[in-house]
Amino acid sequence: MLYTEWNLEDACEIIREESLSRGRQEGIEQAVRVLKGVLPPEVIAERFELPLEDVLRILAV
Repeated sequence: MLYTEWNLEDACEIIREESLSRGRQEGIEQAVRVLKGVLPPEVIAERFELPLEDVLRILAV
């Protein structure tokens, strides 16, 4: 039998961490778009430590 205990403090911490992660990702995507035309996608990927495919995906939007 699987037993799990729901804990409000743990749930709030998980929500906070997910929100920070989502906010960080949105910030990176915005920065990548700002750098479009200023730096080549390869350099942007290197600077943000992202896969080139992710940078190209962001730039295509």
